[in-house]
Amino acid sequence: LAGVVSLNEGQDGLPAMPAMPVADALGSLTALSGVLMALLRKRETGQGDYLDVAMFDSVMAWTPNVTGRIFATGQAHVVKDERSWGGNAMYGLYRTADQRWLALGGAEVKFARNLLTPLGREDLVRCAGLPPGPGQEPLRVFLRETFAGRTLAEWQTWFADKDVCWAPVRTLKEAFDDPALVEREMLAQDADGYEIVGTPIRFREEPAVIDPTVPSLDGHGADIRARLGCSAVGGWGPRSGGGR
Repeated sequence: LAGVVSLNEGQDGLPAMPAMPVADALGSLTALSGVLMALLRKRETGQGDYLDVAMFDSVMAWTPNVTGRIFATGQAHVVKDERSWGGNAMYGLYRTADQRWLALGGAEVKFARNLLTPLGREDLVRCAGLPPGPGQEPLRVFLRETFAGRTLAEWQTWFADKDVCWAPVRTLKEAFDDPALVEREMLAQDADGYEIVGTPIRFREEPAVIDPTVPSLDGHGADIRARLGCSAVGGWGPRSGGGR
């Protein structure tokens, strides 16, 4: 590993463990993209290619939206002041009275106005228009105190008719119980009836069929060897007068 990038720093200034294996996922998606591009090159030119894909490179390739400060000033981020990491009051996490959490995800001033006007603090809309960082602290303080005054369920009812980008912070179990996720078939079953994660890619002409079955030892060996021109396990054989 080339090192850990401290973009997962919390508001307390301490690094936080990411919830998912980001490097693994991005590395595999980057590799898939490269394979598809190489296949396109093969189809168009008759020449394939060789791919060199690293997980660290893949993660760094996903950072352009936050590299401005580094490239412009040569200085590291003050993470808690950045828009995506809590510096914007309308783009953050807030604890509710029942020790649950809700997330605000729309930093546009119109959403701040739609939130603050019914709360009687339209004067704080100006803070939402300031750059992320210390200037928005009065708004963050107000939202922390306000959201702590009701339960998550009460806030869900309150937000029902408000045009504000927000969401309850759920457990993974609650997420899989969501009716929308079930309708999208992201909670599927395998041939034996066990629950599995569905596919997020929806093909119209050729719907995906998930087969999580683990093949037996050398289960696909004969087919692979036949396609590669290997006559038997342990060596290459002359299939059409060829050698290795």
